[in-house]
Order: sequence, then C-alpha cells, then structure tokens
Amino acid sequence: MKESKETLKQVKDIIVYDTSRKYFGDWTIQDFNKTYFRTEPISFYIGILSTDTICDALWKEMSYNPKRFGNMSPFKFAGKNSLYLFITSEINPNSKALNTLSKIQTYLSHFWNLALKYDETFAQTNQFKNKYITIANIPNPTPGKKPIPGKNYKMLGYIRNCLHIIASQNITDFGKKQYREEIIKVVKTKHPEINQQKDDNDSDLQKYLQDKTNLENAIWVKNGEILDTESRIDTLSNEYENPGDTSADKVRLAQQRADLEKLENELEAVKRKIKFSTTNTYQK
Repeated sequence: MKESKETLKQVKDIIVYDTSRKYFGDWTIQDFNKTYFRTEPISFYIGILSTDTICDALWKEMSYNPKRFGNMSPFKFAGKNSLYLFITSEINPNSKALNTLSKIQTYLSHFWNLALKYDETFAQTNQFKNKYITIANIPNPTPGKKPIPGKNYKMLGYIRNCLHIIASQNITDFGKKQYREEIIKVVKTKHPEINQQKDDNDSDLQKYLQDKTNLENAIWVKNGEILDTESRIDTLSNEYENPGDTSADKVRLAQQRADLEKLENELEAVKRKIKFSTTNTYQK
C-alpha cells in the first residue's frame, strides 16, 4: 500500500534526530549542548543515568530499522544490558550494521573510560550515584575561540553522538525502499497515532495557523541541530591526541544553515497569509 505524504512525514519525524527530545531521561540534547558555551562550572541535571537508560535509548532508535539492526538488542547479554560486554565483544563482520555499530562501540568505549574516572562506582552499580553532573569547560587561550570541552562534557557528548549516528543511518535507510517499508511498518505499530488523518475541511486560516506552528517548531529544532553540529565539530577539533574528521559535519552544518534560512522565509510567507486572512484582504 502506498503511504500518504502525511504518513511518510510523520514516520520521518519520529525517527529523525531531534535535539528537543528527552532520549536519556529528563534532559534534552539541546539543553546539554547549551552547556558547551559556558566557561564557568555548571551543575547539569542528568537524573538517573544508567547502563539501562543508555542502552534502552539507543536500542529504541535502532529497533525502528530492523532490516539494518535486526530484532535483538546488541547491548543485551543473558537478558541484561551491558556496556562493558558490548564494547569488548566482536561485532559480527557480516552484520548490515557493522559500520554503524563499530562507530557506536568506539564512542561508548570513550564514554565508559570517562564514566569510571568520574564515578568509581559506575562499573558495579551501572548508574551514576549523582543526579547532577558538573560540566566545566576550559576557556580557550585564543581570544574569540570557543571553549575547550571538559571531560564531563565529552563524556555525555559520546552518548549523544551515538544517538546521532543511529538516527542518521535510519534517515538514510528511509530513503531506500527496501528499508523504508520495514521502518514504516514498525513505526506504525509503535505509534498508532500516526494513522490519524487531518480534517480536510479545515479553513484556510486554521491551515495557515497550523503551518505557522509547524514552521516555528521546525525552526526551533533546526537551531538545535545547528548547535549540536557546531558542538560536535568543536569537540572533535579539540581532541588533541586524535582529532576527528569534521569534513562531513561541516558539509552538514552548511546544509542545516541553508535549511534554516528556507524555513525562516517560509514562516514569513505564512505570517503574511495569516495577516491577509484575518483582515479579509487575502485573495486565494
């Protein structure tokens, strides 16, 4: 069955990387990214951040794409989540997710090492003992340059990067028919609300108001994506021992800025339509 454009959009909105979403409990990636620009120490609320919280969040995003990631969580060993066993186990070389899982394994290894330094009980309890974490980035000695990421910022940044990698793979696969059909099937099962259709009899004004809300939300999300990309570029650039390749992120950033400009122009156009509609001067 051919899906409507509205259904495809709803599915894509669910699997896309969204910095305003609370993936790991009670904090958003957007809130976390904002701490990067602070040079004075800041107490950031992470709630109960545990092995289960992290593994379940990552698997939730993977599970939308069974043809790529399969039907069993790679973080489960004897029925229990384990970051340690995941990062120390060999990935099946025949897995369709080999490249993605390898990147996640690397980032989670970095997270694990910093987590043990931050909280010596983490290996035994599988969760941080504190619900707040102090993020202290280092002022850059070069005037005008952004701060150098501190250890705790890097630590949380690694699990953020894992989410971004998974969501990016899902969006890429959504563009391929053989993956898209399975993704739609899973998403519709997990989110039955996407089958609800909009009332076709909405007035023009109601449509414009909804368009305005959608565009404002999209702009807010896009700004979060830009902040996230800028943050990742700076994090990778300041890894002194092994600086990461930021070329793909820089291309993505340029596209995100272009997308933001387009959204802002569309919003201005919708605002004009609303103005004309409410003064009865707008002609269809």
